[in-house]
Amino acid sequence: MSDVISARRIAAALELPPPTPEQVAVIEHPLTSMLVVAGAGSGKTETMASRVVWLVANHLVRPEDVLGLTFTRKASGELAEAIGVSLSRFGL
Repeated sequence: MSDVISARRIAAALELPPPTPEQVAVIEHPLTSMLVVAGAGSGKTETMASRVVWLVANHLVRPEDVLGLTFTRKASGELAEAIGVSLSRFGL
């Protein structure tokens, strides 16, 4: 893909903090299986939301084709909210 919108560019457009190098590696990972292990408070939900926004912004998936799994209802709500707000703000 030649005109890929980077994770850092999306974060800047949404006025979010820039992702760390580790987060960029997860957000911009190719469409293959991936396991991410991270502890409490490490930004997992934010990174998952950024991954979805990056995939949608780069026309790799449609929002309605994404299934995000979390361990709690609270995290699920936070994930859905973060994705919805970011997609809306990015015009997607």
